[in-house]
Amino acid sequence: MEVSFQGRGGFLARITFGLSLLTFIILGTGCVRVTRPPEDLSYGEIPSYSWETLMLQESFRFDYHSYSKVFDFEVAGEGKVVMPDALRFKGIWRLGEEERELNLAAAGDYQLEKEDGEWVARQRSEEAKIISQVDQALRKALLRRKGKGFKLVEDAGKTLTYSFKPNLAYLDPKFEKRFDAELIIDGRTLLAEKIHIVSEDEEVGFDFSVDRINRVSRIGLPFSENFMITYSPEWGSIWRAKIGLKRRLRELGRKLRIGMNQGQMEVTLALPVDEGIARMLGEPGELSILALQLEGSGPTINKRGVVSDIFYVADTLAQPKVK
Repeated sequence: MEVSFQGRGGFLARITFGLSLLTFIILGTGCVRVTRPPEDLSYGEIPSYSWETLMLQESFRFDYHSYSKVFDFEVAGEGKVVMPDALRFKGIWRLGEEERELNLAAAGDYQLEKEDGEWVARQRSEEAKIISQVDQALRKALLRRKGKGFKLVEDAGKTLTYSFKPNLAYLDPKFEKRFDAELIIDGRTLLAEKIHIVSEDEEVGFDFSVDRINRVSRIGLPFSENFMITYSPEWGSIWRAKIGLKRRLRELGRKLRIGMNQGQMEVTLALPVDEGIARMLGEPGELSILALQLEGSGPTINKRGVVSDIFYVADTLAQPKVK
């Protein structure tokens, strides 16, 4: 299969995907669901685990508020994320006396923002980089070895609270402020639940909280044909290619339409994909049958995940070549 892709104005994005098929297991780069945390985690290891593991979940909802009284600036609202990169956010943006409503969806390096009733594509703005902002605020502390970037303040059972030194270059570009910062972690899942940061003079603040982990199925966005991928499927594989592509894109929260034009599949999307993802979407998945019950009174054969010539099925969509 050959694949080409385009976006209005050349807009592209970056994503990864996983694939599931019927009752079998697909081996791929998918997200994980909330699971019981390791029992042997030390207090020093928990902060890093809480954030990095949250970033491996399929989706979550969040509340966000950041402000700087120095610049008379504020952004506040709520949104949801379908990992690894699709984001939906609604709120307000204010600078001085200028204030506007934010209504945007983003993926990779680009976003769609609703203006005058139409969705406009442009480079991803700072207001659409909320997860990157949170990661930046935590990253300096996360990089310190043996969990020394965080100090346990309280273990209340239901929650654990840690203090840390944040990096808020977005709101304090000259690094003039001293901050009090807390990372609050769910005591059951050990996933990050809330981040609260405020400067000692209360002129700069940053709040981010998470809930409804893995309950968000997709990014709600009226369909808008802003980006297109064109696939030239191999003879006899069109039906399977359609099913596979639809599943992979929908798992990422992408709305899509697939049409045929002179033997080619034209996939139109509201949010973009880039060259690397265009390749990955067309690659074969690996289907491994982990157990097989033979007919009659025969034995049960359990391969325990070992792929063999007998119990291996190739989900062949394509061997793509990107133009």
